[in-house]
Amino acid sequence: MREEPVRREAVPVENLRPPVGDGGRASGEEVVPRESVEVVRAPAPVGKALVVPGRNSTASEQARFTAAAGEYFSEALATVNAAMATWPSMRVDDSLGVKADYVAVCLFLGRGDGGARSVNGALRVGQAGGLDGQIPCLMSGIRRLPTHRRAVLRQGKVNESLEHRSAPGTVLTEPGFLAGSVDLDVTVPGADLDVLIWPSSARRTSELMIGRPIDEAVFVAGARFKALAVRTAEEDDEETEDDGSPQAPRVAVLYRELAPGETPTTTELDERDLAVLAKLDSVLARRHQGQLRLVEDPEVAARLTTSMVAWQQEAVAAVAS
Repeated sequence: MREEPVRREAVPVENLRPPVGDGGRASGEEVVPRESVEVVRAPAPVGKALVVPGRNSTASEQARFTAAAGEYFSEALATVNAAMATWPSMRVDDSLGVKADYVAVCLFLGRGDGGARSVNGALRVGQAGGLDGQIPCLMSGIRRLPTHRRAVLRQGKVNESLEHRSAPGTVLTEPGFLAGSVDLDVTVPGADLDVLIWPSSARRTSELMIGRPIDEAVFVAGARFKALAVRTAEEDDEETEDDGSPQAPRVAVLYRELAPGETPTTTELDERDLAVLAKLDSVLARRHQGQLRLVEDPEVAARLTTSMVAWQQEAVAAVAS
């Protein structure tokens, strides 16, 4: 019997700061054309968001996904086979079912119906995506990848990102699969906000996806993030010549991903928060001191900059790590 997904009403979280500047104008989701790069805005979900159970995919789900993906499955399978040939750790289980899970991850990090914007857009409004069976295979595939235990970088816009409007102590729950860069020396065009996250559930994709513009980590659907601080770099009093090289945004927000089962009882920062905050401050300082490279791939930019959404965290009970 197929496990039915759980839906929860999407309602605003509390403890949000008022937006800065132009009042945080509301807008619909903007689609980034392939020939240009923009920071993507995403609205709060309407209706019910989908809760994705944290479990391995079933043979039935894998078969449905394989059929639905068609030729795209075959193309991504070549990437999976190459990764398995390169990394012995990925060959612990090289069954067709496991390969289907990894293919789901490859398509999520690509374009089209199985890509991140399509998948997360569907989950945020209570739908299971355009490719039948992909969502459980994607959750299963991500959970099979190695855990990433260092800071992850995302970006956005100060006046539009929910991450920036969330006061310290706020917990945001993301119904979709959030992606971030494990390379901390990158920036995308149009971003004026850094979002640095210390992860708990994030999985590396570098072993699976080789030769990408950046190495990415993906958080499982339903991950929760606690806001720790907003940092604004001081402007340099001395005028420096603009050499055209990419610069880190002056404003950064720092988050810690909550561990499974962790339930904060107050908005105050605890010892774990303060320890992570010190690490993220060090990461941010190194980022401002080093040279950055500009990543102009529109799909990468979309994955890194789509804002989180306001979603009631009670749904987390249905999601396993």
